[in-house]
Amino acid sequence: MSDGAAAAAEAFVRAHTAIARPKLVPEIALHLATEITPIWQATETWLARADIAPPFWAFAWPGGQALARLLLDQPARVAGRRVLDFAAGCGIAAIAAARAGVARVEAAEIDPLAAAATRLNAALNGVAVATIAEDLVGAACRWDTVLAGDVCYEAPMTRHILPWLRALAGAGAEVLLADPGRAYLPRDGLAPPLARFAVPTTRELEDREMREVTIRRLLPWPRGAPEHAARRGVGHTRLMKSRPAAGRRSRPGRARGCAPRPMARHAAGVLPARRQGGRRPAHRRRLRMKCVGMSWVRHHTTIPPSTCSSWPVT
Repeated sequence: MSDGAAAAAEAFVRAHTAIARPKLVPEIALHLATEITPIWQATETWLARADIAPPFWAFAWPGGQALARLLLDQPARVAGRRVLDFAAGCGIAAIAAARAGVARVEAAEIDPLAAAATRLNAALNGVAVATIAEDLVGAACRWDTVLAGDVCYEAPMTRHILPWLRALAGAGAEVLLADPGRAYLPRDGLAPPLARFAVPTTRELEDREMREVTIRRLLPWPRGAPEHAARRGVGHTRLMKSRPAAGRRSRPGRARGCAPRPMARHAAGVLPARRQGGRRPAHRRRLRMKCVGMSWVRHHTTIPPSTCSSWPVT
């Protein structure tokens, strides 16, 4: 990104967020949004594109808050180390790592606006964080500690990143996975919990007002793991889905053992009309959620078709 584009991205972030402090980590100030729909629509307008991912960078997600709390409480865990905050979002974990006295910290995100938000947030807190606006999966290990907060929310995402994160663990890095109970957390290949945090949330983002986040070390592939399993990100590590919701029966097309799939990031009860053949409109079928059970902007009753089109059919 050129200097002009980076400055424009930072100006956009400033214009559409307010400075706030997450409840679990009040020591860190961030540029955050209070509602998802306005910032999402503004991002589409600014980029002049309809098919964009949601602005995850505009919120302090539970996994990132828990990692930040851990590092601020236990700075010796990363002091003097080279740290990567992977899928950094607003950069809260990277900022906490910088305050803990790391040798160098990098925050990686594929969204240029997320990189801009991280730069602004780092400056706001008086720390240095190097931002990387690209997909790092496959890069050689150059870090001592890798922070991954709230990354197991989709099967494709988990399959894409998990083999690489395990390879980093095999190369000697400590990979810390902070998960608030997302649907595709690996069941195997995790060390015993390092810490647990009850993170206050908002119903603007979640289906509850508190999430329990567990932080564990991700273990490398065991010796003898099949090569095809390492490539796919499964095999010795099965992907754990949520248990069925109470009182609900499974329907065709739903992953077995999975809670009912929410149909929109907006209201859980607002379902689109079905077309012939019993299938929902394509833009609705593509819509996916960051976690099973999450309802985005429950009080809204409509969602533009363009907003839905970036989510894959699964």
